Amino acid sequence: LAGGSVSGLGVSCADAAGPCSKAYDYGTVVTLAATPTAGYTFTGWSTDCTGTGNCVVTMTAARTVKATFAIKTYLVTASAPTGGSIASGEGTPLISCGATCSATVDHGTSMTFTATPTTGYTFVGWTGNCSGTGTCTLAITSAVTIGAVFQIQTKTLTVSGPSAANLANGTITGTGIACTTNCTYSYDYGTSVTLTANPATGYSFGAWTGCDSSSGATCTVAMTGTKTVTATFVINTYGLSVNVPSNGSIASGESPTPKIS
Repeated sequence: LAGGSVSGLGVSCADAAGPCSKAYDYGTVVTLAATPTAGYTFTGWSTDCTGTGNCVVTMTAARTVKATFAIKTYLVTASAPTGGSIASGEGTPLISCGATCSATVDHGTSMTFTATPTTGYTFVGWTGNCSGTGTCTLAITSAVTIGAVFQIQTKTLTVSGPSAANLANGTITGTGIACTTNCTYSYDYGTSVTLTANPATGYSFGAWTGCDSSSGATCTVAMTGTKTVTATFVINTYGLSVNVPSNGSIASGESPTPKIS
């Protein structure tokens, strides 16, 4: 009688107590009722009774009656999350969502759920039958649905020039960014940021530092962490040639050291 009890005219067989018996006078009509315990269902009679209603036997001979109970089962469902996974159990977990997002379990089963963010994400909390931000343990007594919310991390990109104050003689433009002085922008984890150095009139682009890759005035940064990129610009220089006349001289600048004399 595991999972329930049987009672009737002068008889009471308790849950898990095993078979019981009682003697009745010839011709006595005995009505028996099957009562499942919490978390079980009555599935039917067998031997001298059938069906799922009350069992009625007339005692014109020895009778044997068997009641069968089955434990209830419930569907546990995890919503497939973005940015992480949900698992319950060790070794071969009942739920490992991504891949396996539901399982059928017996009444009273204790399940502990763990949310694991993928790289670049942070677990921010449960939804459904779980709550909070730690592991979630549930005694399964009904159908359960849970979800986990993961938030993508943001990473900071600082663009600077050779001095603490500004880019000095140029600007930087790119993915969501335009810097004429030192500036800081935030990007979602993993964003690929392309920067272009734009020299001011009379200057040329010099060099990058802090890029993951660069080609000329273009710099590419993968935002998998906090990054700092520096661009330098150099002033252009030009050659000046002077044709000196045979009967005079040309000078540029003042004494004592003119640039041209």
